[in-house]
Amino acid sequence: MMCLLFQAVKTAHDVTDWLPDTVRRVWPYVEPYIWPLASIAQTCNVWLVVVLTADRYVAICKPLHASQYR
Repeated sequence: MMCLLFQAVKTAHDVTDWLPDTVRRVWPYVEPYIWPLASIAQTCNVWLVVVLTADRYVAICKPLHASQYR
């Protein structure tokens, strides 16, 4: 969701003059810091889904081979 919001604000800044003056003045200074944080959050989200899917695959498809922690 953050990437969607970020792209909308970036496009509104680059193409239109719809943003308030304070956002238009601050955006060029904030953008280099927000973009990497949004990319890191999206990458972490993708890897979390991959790890969870792999865990569920092992638990469902190979229940006798999965290690049990007790």
